[in-house]
Amino acid sequence: MRGAGVGHLSGLVNIQMIYYILMRTLNQPYSEIKNIPLNDALFFINYENAIQDYIQQEMKKKGKR
Repeated sequence: MRGAGVGHLSGLVNIQMIYYILMRTLNQPYSEIKNIPLNDALFFINYENAIQDYIQQEMKKKGKR
């Protein structure tokens, strides 16, 4: 399938992460909003970098085998 790379899905994933974070914070007092897991927030912010890091780690694993 032509053009079905990871880049085409990034917009959808970002929308899903925004929705996930909003649903977790909806109807919660501010004191609980700041308790969003840090990994969730960092994943959303650094999504593209996380993909590149994952690919590099997998390449290193395959190289060591």
